[in-house]
Amino acid sequence: MIVKGMGARIRAARMARNMTQDEVEHEAGLGSRGHLSKVEGDKVGVEAETLCAIAQAVGEDPIWLLSGRREMRAETAMQDDLFLGALAELDDDAREFLLAFLREVAARLRLVPKQ
Repeated sequence: MIVKGMGARIRAARMARNMTQDEVEHEAGLGSRGHLSKVEGDKVGVEAETLCAIAQAVGEDPIWLLSGRREMRAETAMQDDLFLGALAELDDDAREFLLAFLREVAARLRLVPKQ
């Protein structure tokens, strides 16, 4: 089945990891060369097993690739890396202050009822 937008999400995941189509095809065990190009162009659909293999090859959630629901892992990972990199650059006192502050904010947010 061809799912509108799935090809673009697969392409975005592949590009976020600086992988070529050939690399993904090899990692996912896709038989024919050029098949991923057709999938990314929404020209052909994929079976569930193939989608899972592509998702594993690009390190992405197959549900996100299929539906666009949830967050793209690459975006979340990049945000985490940026935060951890900035945190590592702080001196020990500043890092401890920031972590204590974030713990306090998290604790207070739990007290706020969902709206």
